[in-house]
Amino acid sequence: MAAWSSTSVASEMTVNGNMMHLPLTIPSLLALAASRHGKSCRAMAGAGTGTATARCGAESIGWRRRCSNWVFAVRRQGSELVASGRGDVRNRAAAQRQWQGDQVATARTLRRRADPSAFDRRQHRRSGSVKTIQISKYGRPGEVIDLVDVAPPDRPGPGEVIIAMTLAPIHPADLLLARGFYGVRPKLPAVLGGEGVGRVLQAGDGVALKRGDRVLVPNRYPCWAEQIKIPATGLFACPPDVPDDQLALVSVNPLTAMLMLDESRLTPGRCFIQNAANSGVGRAVIMIARAKGLRSVNLVRRQELIPKLKSIGADIVLLEGPNLKQRLAAEAGAVAIDAAFDGVAGESTAQLVACLAKGGTLTSYAGVSNQPFSLSPTEMIFRDINLRGFWLVDWLTRTAPEIVAERLQSLVEMTRQGTIRSEVAVDYAVEDFAAAIAHAQKGEGKILLRFGTRHAA
Repeated sequence: MAAWSSTSVASEMTVNGNMMHLPLTIPSLLALAASRHGKSCRAMAGAGTGTATARCGAESIGWRRRCSNWVFAVRRQGSELVASGRGDVRNRAAAQRQWQGDQVATARTLRRRADPSAFDRRQHRRSGSVKTIQISKYGRPGEVIDLVDVAPPDRPGPGEVIIAMTLAPIHPADLLLARGFYGVRPKLPAVLGGEGVGRVLQAGDGVALKRGDRVLVPNRYPCWAEQIKIPATGLFACPPDVPDDQLALVSVNPLTAMLMLDESRLTPGRCFIQNAANSGVGRAVIMIARAKGLRSVNLVRRQELIPKLKSIGADIVLLEGPNLKQRLAAEAGAVAIDAAFDGVAGESTAQLVACLAKGGTLTSYAGVSNQPFSLSPTEMIFRDINLRGFWLVDWLTRTAPEIVAERLQSLVEMTRQGTIRSEVAVDYAVEDFAAAIAHAQKGEGKILLRFGTRHAA
């Protein structure tokens, strides 16, 4: 066996943008690896050692190729990359011809683009694993939710994309699912997460999105993972002037608020009442209702929330408790309330119904009290009160992706204009998922999981 001698190694290579003028020898690989730096790279050969070293500070790439019984390899040695080739000297010419045929493919594989984070993700995929947050059994969230390394997604097929996740919120529904109390029980092990924002990493044939586009991940796709592969139907590139933490919270609470208001068929000037007014859905209801010209009555449990909600457009804010109907009349007079939105259940539901006008409709979308509600049959019968439930997952299941995309695009535009805005308490790196879950269970604001570098508008 022989190694490349110093005379067979070029002494210098030039990298100019994406165009590389290289001799077809082992140092070509080093120069290709250095190309992301957009500058020249000097390769040096150690006589008798059969190695060439590029002093370019490039990341470790780990590469090995066999050409005509010659093995080409790249490894990291300290702060340098070392390329070497060994084989039968009689086959060197054939090996070099095969190396020439591989040069284009090698360049495509190793050339770094301007986005270093994109390169880092490609490296992570080659490393053989990505991080996901999942459950393998149902139980208390702090005990059953785990951070697991899994194989990265396969190459996207036609109409599919691979998304590198950036941010994803922790919703009460995620914790209910972990407990096994949600409306669906996925096959275990199951990745969690109901919405988020990320960047397109790879796109399959027929997909208009391009690498680097920021996209929302709709609620029907679990997304607590560094990378996910999903259908591209209904996905769209988000504008650059909306920060990631706002985009990450568009697809559940604001969409729920918009749909409940639309389905209530309230016309401008009409009035509704809601509890849980300081929740993510409640705040979105206030802001979207204000844009629609609707009047809102909002119930909270703490006095200090009253000016806070009025500052985002709430018309009337009252404390939950006894004599609500009388207190409302003293505040607003003989206002007719046509719709109620219930996110609490328990005793609060009866208070909402008591405030509804004859023929009014109560929509139940959550039950944070974990209590059943009981209603007087006389209220239901003699005042013709209607009860209905709303579950976003059900709406998404029966609605065409193109229609979902239209609604989400309108919400992104409202977010861009400042019409709606979500409050974020803090974000946690994915490695700190346990602290994030514990924080989320305290109910102290919206908690985000961070999988990549955030984009701030």
